[in-house]
Amino acid sequence: MQGSKVPDQTKVGSRPDLRANFAFNRGAKMKTSIAAILLATALSAAAGDVCVSQRTYPSGFRVALERGGDLYDALPAKYGNQLAAQPIALQPQDVPQIMPICSTSEDKALRQVSISAGFIDLVNHLSHAKAIERLRPGFFDKYVQELTRVAGDNFTAQPPPIVDERFWKEDILNEQASYFNQMVGLMVAINFSHHYLGHFDKYATKMFGPGKKAVPINDLLKPAEWEASVKYGVSDALSCSLATDGAIALFEAIDKMPKRPHWTEIIVPKGIDLKKLILELTQYEKEYYRNGCLKLGLLDKFQFRPAWDQSPVVSLTEKTFNGGASLLAVVQRPMIDIHADELISQVSSHVPGVLQGVGHGLGPVVKAELDAVGQNPGNN
Repeated sequence: MQGSKVPDQTKVGSRPDLRANFAFNRGAKMKTSIAAILLATALSAAAGDVCVSQRTYPSGFRVALERGGDLYDALPAKYGNQLAAQPIALQPQDVPQIMPICSTSEDKALRQVSISAGFIDLVNHLSHAKAIERLRPGFFDKYVQELTRVAGDNFTAQPPPIVDERFWKEDILNEQASYFNQMVGLMVAINFSHHYLGHFDKYATKMFGPGKKAVPINDLLKPAEWEASVKYGVSDALSCSLATDGAIALFEAIDKMPKRPHWTEIIVPKGIDLKKLILELTQYEKEYYRNGCLKLGLLDKFQFRPAWDQSPVVSLTEKTFNGGASLLAVVQRPMIDIHADELISQVSSHVPGVLQGVGHGLGPVVKAELDAVGQNPGNN
């Protein structure tokens, strides 16, 4: 699944072509960038001849839909039932965007993850640059630096095209498709978890600012909530055979940017330690393949819902109050207290000694024998 070539008619630097696949506005004008063309020439000059013809990536919206469907199908029913049957919504925005959303159809909530054309474009190019790294060491770092300069803080230009003929051979494109699947897969899985862990419901009213401008949920999450979503997302992605290499490359790209642009906040929270995150992803994958699963800790299982809905909290509270003596009788039948000389629910533990237990046990045995002598004549 990860390494297969899936023709998607997604052309380099052509977001209107992305939209056309899903009947988006065909009349939208494609933004052009002289800087991007110059960059492509600079990146390819050392390699020889430059070809500026349109190219088709093996990955795009259709592949993103397929990965979303795979992840949805693999979810436990208690999580999958919270999402729409078609869990991916495609949007024509040029700015990279991936976020949990919820709409209503026939009085039923449709929980989905929205993916924009700009995000597909970004991931396609970063995946390609990472695949080229094997052939041309240092290419990925150089590409990320130029991407940051060209795209700008608000993603005002498309990712720089990659035009060298040698970078479009089948083996490179297969690796590009694999990285694409892994990047999209983990990002979709993390955003799925925002729904079933309750993060979206908690922050939905804050996810749109003035002028209905979208606010990344990553700007609202608490650190523990983000960590839980990453861990659940990694577990879900690995269950679909989507390794973490692609996501690690995506996070490495952001970490290599001299200054993180605002649009990177749709991918990771602002100011997060990406080197630490990458180490965690590596550790999660090792644990998953070593144990056959990724163990989710107690804090992960809290799911950050209201405290009164948490079973660990409820059970601890009930245990505390139920441990004391009852205020009223609750047993409606004869009852014998075998420890009549002891308080109910003693504060400290009471462990009788061995000799004490033997002595207490001997008395009832002797008494039973003596009582039997007096009772036998009456029973005969």
